[in-house]
Amino acid sequence: MASSEPMAHTRRSTWCSLRRLGPVHRCALLLRAGMRCTWCGVGLVQATAQLDHVVPRCDGGGDGDDNLVAACEECNQRRPAGWATPTEQLSAPVDLRAGRALALQWYPWAAKRLGLDKPARELSQSPGAVKMRRLRARWREQPAGVPF
Repeated sequence: MASSEPMAHTRRSTWCSLRRLGPVHRCALLLRAGMRCTWCGVGLVQATAQLDHVVPRCDGGGDGDDNLVAACEECNQRRPAGWATPTEQLSAPVDLRAGRALALQWYPWAAKRLGLDKPARELSQSPGAVKMRRLRARWREQPAGVPF
């Protein structure tokens, strides 16, 4: 069954991207694209918004900001290999504050569990954030070549 067209990758559930990235990061990536499909330009709503890997995970693509774009369900499921890479969108910064606001609207069930119901300043004072700042400071103090 040889075909001249490459096979389109099948889409997994939106829940995969929620588990892997979290609602805030997912919403921030959708907002980076202006809530429009990167490939066809159609407007996205919560029910149709998906994230598409420019380089599929099975081909070595990762879940980083430089490999994820917003897509409608149809483009995400049927996008043939060889479409032009949206380099301008991939190089744009991801605004996590805006993603946090959208995540509060779209995923109210996750607000308390993820700490989205707290002001951002409170989150920076959480024990996990304080511990991470201490580890980063300690890492910066280490001379080059010395194991952490």
